Amino acid sequence: MIYSISGSICGILADAVLLQIPAGLVFKIMVPNTAKYETGTSIQIYTQLYVRDDKLVLYGFENEEALQAFHLLLDIPGIGAKTALSVLNTFDIPSLLQIVHQQNSQALTQVPGVGANTAKKIIPYLADKFKNWTGAYDEVQLPSSQPLIWEEAEEILLSIGLNQREIAEIYTKLKQEKEPEWSSGEQIVKEVLKRRKHSG
Repeated sequence: MIYSISGSICGILADAVLLQIPAGLVFKIMVPNTAKYETGTSIQIYTQLYVRDDKLVLYGFENEEALQAFHLLLDIPGIGAKTALSVLNTFDIPSLLQIVHQQNSQALTQVPGVGANTAKKIIPYLADKFKNWTGAYDEVQLPSSQPLIWEEAEEILLSIGLNQREIAEIYTKLKQEKEPEWSSGEQIVKEVLKRRKHSG
């Protein structure tokens, strides 16, 4: 089994990168978020060879956590490699952890090919598996006393045009500081919008 490949990016496609290894071979690797890669850079990609019918497809990820998340998604009945990759193309790992912890199945419907029923199936499965990720789950865990307030704020932020990733990134920064006791969803919304404005 090919666990990882190191080489130089010699081409970037819409949904894949072309990675050339020192021996001269070029691998086509399906990856999420191709925009983050640059031609000519040397990288290590963690891979999964996916076999279906008469096709062999190589999927790759920038770190082992993303590869593990891909494996977990593939274990869910009805979720194939294309949908699993779409999930990781839409959300990075911290954002996905946040969604699962909040049991926010609505957010998952942003993923192409994921409807409400599929999203509701994904959430409980990943919630159980992510608890075994040492440290990773706690980094984005919400205060146990205030999940409803944050959920209210998230709904407002999504309705005014922010996406799940933007919200999760700003909230993660808030968690790294001394967090106030939020009294309402509106209070969180004001803080998130203020930080978004300053960062822009």
